[in-house]
Amino acid sequence: MMAGCSKPDQGTSASGTGSEAHAHSDQHDHDHDSHDHEHPESLKEGFQKLSDMYQVIKAAFEKNDPDAAHGELHEIGHLLEEDLPALLQSDGQLSAEAKEKLKATFTKLFDAFFKLDDQLHGGPAANFAEVDKVIAEGLEDYKGLVP
Repeated sequence: MMAGCSKPDQGTSASGTGSEAHAHSDQHDHDHDSHDHEHPESLKEGFQKLSDMYQVIKAAFEKNDPDAAHGELHEIGHLLEEDLPALLQSDGQLSAEAKEKLKATFTKLFDAFFKLDDQLHGGPAANFAEVDKVIAEGLEDYKGLVP
């Protein structure tokens, strides 16, 4: 799981913010009080950060070394659950329709990245090619919705 965070349909939502969007289990030793990641200041910056981390994750899985992407998978969970939804909520430029599409895109991306992270925590092995296709489509959707 995303560093101890539950999947959206298990009590949290990628479109929520705050504590209700980030249900935790004690399954993993992870300090949620000291988030040492930088927060994007815009949806465009968030897209770039997501894309950059995705390249690291993709390279690790293609090298058959998914543990090398563990940090990025954790950070992407926070980005998709907290940072991007907060930016989306405060955005004054996007239409309501575009915001709804982005919320759905964030959920789609979270679910895909969750499959990769879940296998690092004893979950079922993910078919990287299938998950990679979903992530690539989600990133294209994101890119097309943010000016």
